[in-house]
Amino acid sequence: MMLPKVPAGRSKTKRQTAGFLGLNLSEGASEGELRETKNLSARKFPALTTRLPREELSGYSSPSALYAWNGLVAVDGTSLKIDGETVATVTPGEKQFAVVNTKLCIFPDKVYLDLTNNKLVRLNAQISSKTGTTSTFTETTLTMTPDGGVPATYEYDWGIGDQSFSIYVYTGAVWTNGWTLTGGREWYMSDKEHPPVVGNILMLRNTTVGGTYILNAQTWDWGYNHIRTPYGSNNSIGYYAVVNSVTFGKGDYENYPQANISVTIVDAKAPDGSFTSLFSVGDKVNVSNRCTQKAIVSMTSNSLTFAAGTFTAGNTSSQITVSRPIPDLDYVCESKNRLWGVCKANNIIYASALGKPTRFYDYDGTSLDSYAVAVGSEGEFTAICKYDRSVLCFKENTLHRVYGDYPAEYSATERPLFGVKEGAAGTLTNIGSVLYYLGRDGVYAFSGNTPTLISGAFGEKRFSRGYAGAAGDILYMSLKDIAGRWGLYTFDTRKGIWLKEDDTFALSFATVDGKLHFIKGHEAYTYTVDGSTVAEVVTVPEGGDEVYLCDSSASIEAVEWEAELTPFMEGTLRSKSPSKLLLRCELAAGAWIMAEISCDGEPWRQIFTSANRTEPTLIIPIAPRRCDAYRLRLKGQRECVIRAIEREFRVNSERR
Repeated sequence: MMLPKVPAGRSKTKRQTAGFLGLNLSEGASEGELRETKNLSARKFPALTTRLPREELSGYSSPSALYAWNGLVAVDGTSLKIDGETVATVTPGEKQFAVVNTKLCIFPDKVYLDLTNNKLVRLNAQISSKTGTTSTFTETTLTMTPDGGVPATYEYDWGIGDQSFSIYVYTGAVWTNGWTLTGGREWYMSDKEHPPVVGNILMLRNTTVGGTYILNAQTWDWGYNHIRTPYGSNNSIGYYAVVNSVTFGKGDYENYPQANISVTIVDAKAPDGSFTSLFSVGDKVNVSNRCTQKAIVSMTSNSLTFAAGTFTAGNTSSQITVSRPIPDLDYVCESKNRLWGVCKANNIIYASALGKPTRFYDYDGTSLDSYAVAVGSEGEFTAICKYDRSVLCFKENTLHRVYGDYPAEYSATERPLFGVKEGAAGTLTNIGSVLYYLGRDGVYAFSGNTPTLISGAFGEKRFSRGYAGAAGDILYMSLKDIAGRWGLYTFDTRKGIWLKEDDTFALSFATVDGKLHFIKGHEAYTYTVDGSTVAEVVTVPEGGDEVYLCDSSASIEAVEWEAELTPFMEGTLRSKSPSKLLLRCELAAGAWIMAEISCDGEPWRQIFTSANRTEPTLIIPIAPRRCDAYRLRLKGQRECVIRAIEREFRVNSERR
C-alpha cells in the first residue's frame, strides 16, 4: 500500500551568532546584554573585552579632591599640590575649584591660589585694630593700628666656628594649620657673597627656655642639622623671622667671620598688620558700626580713604574691624571670567565682578559690576555649572538658567525639569556639548532643552549620590545605590552602552591631557579599640586613600574580569534542547578564561577553563543539558577579547 507523501517541514534547528551589548538590569533585557559585569570595556564593541589597567600614583597619602588646571591639582590631607608638588596648605576634605583670571578659587575654604606666585589668599578679608590703641576718623579716612601679631624686632650676632654651618632661607611663608614655604635655599653662614636679603624668611624653633620670642630666634638649629623644613614644635605656634639686614664682622674664631643679623618676628597666624596686603583700591568693605559696602578710594598700610562724608570725625578706643565679605556659596563655577555661585540659605544666584572673585557687591552700573538675583522656586540649590554661553543653576526639580555677557544684559529663566539630585553635584560632566548628571530617577543627558533619561538599563535600581568624570567619549560615574553599595560605571556616549567596572567609591575625578584620574575613597566609618579600662570608639571621616590614573600603559595590574549574560530563552516559550554553544576568544600572554553555566536556576557549574592552554585564539565548545533557560558566566584575568557566541538549538514539541 502506498502511503501519502508528507511535505517536508521546516527544520526545527536554529543557529544564531550574537554580539555583545551592555549592562541591562531591566526586565526587558535582550540576548547579548549582560546582567553583571566587572572590569569590562566597550572599546572593541561589538566584542567584549577587559578594561585597560590602572596605575596608582605615588606621593599621595590622604587625597580628597582633584582638579585639572595646567596639570593635576590635588588636595592631599592639608597640602594643596600641583603635579605632586605642595604649593599651599588648605583644610582637608572635599573641594570645589574655579579659575578666575589667574586665581584658583577653592571652596568651602574661601581662599584662592595666585597662580603667578603660588601665594594663598583669602577671598574674604578681615582685620581689626590692635587692642589698647586709638583709631582716628575724619569724614573720609580711617587711621588705625592693625593687629599684626608679634611686633618684635631683634638683632643677633653669630660667631661662625665652622664654615659648614648653614641655615635655610625662604622667600615666602604661609600658615594655614601648617606651613607652606617657597623659594628655599641653603645659606652657609661663612658665605659673605650670598647672604639673605631684606625680606627673606628664616624659620624658628619653639622653646620654653627664657623669653619666648628672643629664645625662638636664638635657638635656631644652625649647626649640622640644617633647617630644611619647619620644626614640628613650631607648627603649633606659627612664628617666623623676616630679615631686616645682614652684616659681617670679626668673630671669636680665627679666620671665621661673625654674622650680624637683624630680624623681625612675625606671627603667621595673624594678619600681617597691613591694609595694603589685604585690600585693593575699589574693594567694597564694611567698617564696624560706621559704614557698609563702601569703596576704598586710596590707602596706606594703616589708613583707608573713602568718599567724602563716609564717617563722622572723631577718635575711639573701641576695637574697629574692617572686612571685605563674600557670600556663603554652596556651589561655584567660573563663566566668562567671573566666579558664579549659589547660596542655599537665601536662594540667591551670585556672580563676582569681572575678573575679581573677591568682589561680589560692586553695583556701579558698569559692565564690570557683580550680579545677584533671588529666585522663588521650591527647594534648595543642588549644583551649578557653565554650559554653552549660559550658567545653569540646578535644583532637584528646577533649572534656573542665566544668559548674557554682563549684568545689564543678564536674563534669568526658570524651567521645571529633572535636575541634579542632592549630593550629586560632582556628577556634572560635559562631553561633546552634552551635559550628564545624576538626577532623582537616574542619569540624564542635557543638550540644552529637555533632559533625557539614559539609565533605563538599570531597571528599578536607584542611586543616592555620585561623582563623575570623562575620558574621551566615555563617561565614568561612581554611584551609590539606595542599599548603600558603591559602583564605578562607564557609559559609552557614542554606542549607548553601560558597563560596570567594579565596586570602587571614586571620590573625585580630573582629566589631564586626556588622561582620567580619580581618588579611590572611603566613606566615614567607626571601629572600636579595646582600651585598658574602657573601649574607645574611633571615627574615621570620609576621605580618599589613593590617586589612580586610568588606562595606563605603565601599569602592571593583572585585571580580573567577569561577565554574566542574560538568560538564553531562545525567543520562544516552548522547551528547547540546546545542542551546542561556541565562544571565540583571544587571550593575551598570561591571560586565562573560565566559563560557568546555570541551567533552570541551578547552582553555577564550571564547564571550561583555559588552564594549560597556550594558543592565543580559542574556540570554546559548550554543551548545556536540556533546559528551558540557561545562564552563562565568564571569568578571567588579564586582557581577553570575546568576539561572539554562536548558539545552536532545537525547538521541542509542546509535550515533553
